[in-house]
Amino acid sequence: MSYSTVKGTRDIYGNEMVLWHQIEEAVRKTAHSFYFQEIRTPVIELTEVFKRAIGEETDIVSKEMFEFTDRGDRNITLRPEGTAGVVRAFSEHKLMNERNTRYYYIGPMFRAEKPQKGRQRQFHQIGIEIFGDSSPYADYDVILFNLTLLEMLGLKNYKLKINSVGCKECRPVYFQKLKDYLKPSYQELCENCQKRFHTNTLRVLDCKSSGCKKITEKAPSIIKHLCPACETHFDELKTMLSASLVRYEIDPFIVRGLDYYTKTAFEIQLEGLGAQNAVCGGGRYDGLVGYFDPKNNIPGVGSAIGMERLVIALESQGQETAEEKGLDYFVIAGSFEAKIKLLPLLKKIRNAEKSILLSTSEKNFSKQFKEADKLGALNVLVFGEDEIKEGMISVKNMKSGEQKKLSLDELTDSL
Repeated sequence: MSYSTVKGTRDIYGNEMVLWHQIEEAVRKTAHSFYFQEIRTPVIELTEVFKRAIGEETDIVSKEMFEFTDRGDRNITLRPEGTAGVVRAFSEHKLMNERNTRYYYIGPMFRAEKPQKGRQRQFHQIGIEIFGDSSPYADYDVILFNLTLLEMLGLKNYKLKINSVGCKECRPVYFQKLKDYLKPSYQELCENCQKRFHTNTLRVLDCKSSGCKKITEKAPSIIKHLCPACETHFDELKTMLSASLVRYEIDPFIVRGLDYYTKTAFEIQLEGLGAQNAVCGGGRYDGLVGYFDPKNNIPGVGSAIGMERLVIALESQGQETAEEKGLDYFVIAGSFEAKIKLLPLLKKIRNAEKSILLSTSEKNFSKQFKEADKLGALNVLVFGEDEIKEGMISVKNMKSGEQKKLSLDELTDSL
């Protein structure tokens, strides 16, 4: 019987893995420059963590989570997104008392969606979260982190869309106006949006159904119904973006698919991703920490980038798939005794942060040279009977063909 990956998952290896490493390295460099520290949370959480944070009526919680009951009869879920787990960790460990409350993470998430290009059941996200800062500058910083990362990767054909979804002061009035607008078309809404009409009316604007999109295209804009505090917050964010020469588009339909957002919501779209062109989304969530720790209702803002979509975007914009770094040294030894004598050399070369591989093949030297070439070795070290007698080792540069003999000390000194 042969086995293959589970539907909606995939293996990452070879040159593609090198590309992933390059993205991760760019993330860590950008995180350092923005003073974010890494946090790693479990891929499993109590189901209640996501129900409280994301909202029970959202598609993620109601349809897309992988849930199971463990041996202790607890309801456990594979994390469908990263923010809820980070907020849980922030509250559990009282991290509001730490000097730095800016975090980033890279890791796998899981959703029971229909697999398609750029959207798998196991996917990976790059996330950042800022806690304790209610100013629009924190929103700006989150947006700028993502744009900086994309530009570092050479992805400059992006479109930034921003919106404000208001707060508990201004949303009730807007929700009622939106309901009044949608009510005459209620029967024409899709089944999901008929439920959203009663539970979270704002999310009707997020529906991808063509019928619902047609109904909502002339819906009242929440931007025109913001309270003075939300309006000032949004205006200051726009001023900062303009001052940094960041182009943006105000889109009242950017409401995100999670219930915890307040005030700023944004999305970054990239060319070359087709219908799934959103590579990054985020916003402010000032009430989320309070769900877990009512005594410390600390403001927060964050975002997440889809790693798989980054890879697709890089490939679609003509960036060549990165090649795995070549092998520095391939070693051919003539006997078991020769291999034993070379072991200290292997250790010295590896300590010098060079890659080296000792051949265990019993084939003749000619065939082992072919093996070295297949592996992309830059140099071949030969330690045969002649070299052992002379106390030397032959070094062949596989690119130039140049060959010379060095003592073992001379070789290590040249590293």
